[in-house]
Amino acid sequence: MNLKKLIQKTRHISQAFFFIFFTAVVVGAVCSFVIGSVEVVEPLGALQILVASGASIPQSTLLVFVSATAIFIFVTILLGRAWCAWACPIGTITEFTEHVMNKRRFKPLVERRPRIPLKAEEGRIWSKEVKYFTLSAVIISSAVTRTPSWCSFCPIGTICRGTVAGSFVAGAEMAIVGAVLAANVYEKRFFCKYICPVAGLLTLISRFNFFIKPRVKREECRSCGACAVICPEGLMVCEEKTFAECTKCFVCYSKCPYGVISIGLTGRK
Repeated sequence: MNLKKLIQKTRHISQAFFFIFFTAVVVGAVCSFVIGSVEVVEPLGALQILVASGASIPQSTLLVFVSATAIFIFVTILLGRAWCAWACPIGTITEFTEHVMNKRRFKPLVERRPRIPLKAEEGRIWSKEVKYFTLSAVIISSAVTRTPSWCSFCPIGTICRGTVAGSFVAGAEMAIVGAVLAANVYEKRFFCKYICPVAGLLTLISRFNFFIKPRVKREECRSCGACAVICPEGLMVCEEKTFAECTKCFVCYSKCPYGVISIGLTGRK
């Protein structure tokens, strides 16, 4: 098995592992869980609880949250948005849905175009900046309502709670997941690209990530724009500078038609 196939097979195994882990082991809460003696808290969940609690949060709890969140932030700085492509349960079922769509030869509406766009953003009516507005709205809503407001709608948490929730609650919540998957009919990874506040927060943190990035052989690149179609996030890899949106799926490396993309320990090309 060559390296390109090995990377994708390893990634799919990782997705399956984490999907089982979050739905069968971490039942009811994915924002915070304990591995041995180490507690890990997802940054968005921690931010919601902190702004919702305000000054009333106990100092001991605050210390645990700050320490646990620091672990997640450190991992994100080290690996970027790898969570989205290697562990997120929503990302996993979204990718599976896309696989089924491809097998059925169904193209999302955005891809029904006569040519590959010269720019990754060309022809889209949505901006990736929208997820930052979602992130801001979530934080403001948590501060106003004094509750972690996004947790009631978060499709990731919905998948975890579905195994323990009552049938009515589970059905209502799973409709959220259904809406997320249905959005793929318009554009692949629509929710992940444009709406998910977790993706927005991870992207902000990933701006400090300088490791394990796609590298383009400039002298061999034909600027064909295929990478913008291949990349699940729609990145024009050959022109990308920061790779803050990169989820480290390395599909661009595996599927570049001219083989000009490699994987480097740093983002330098």
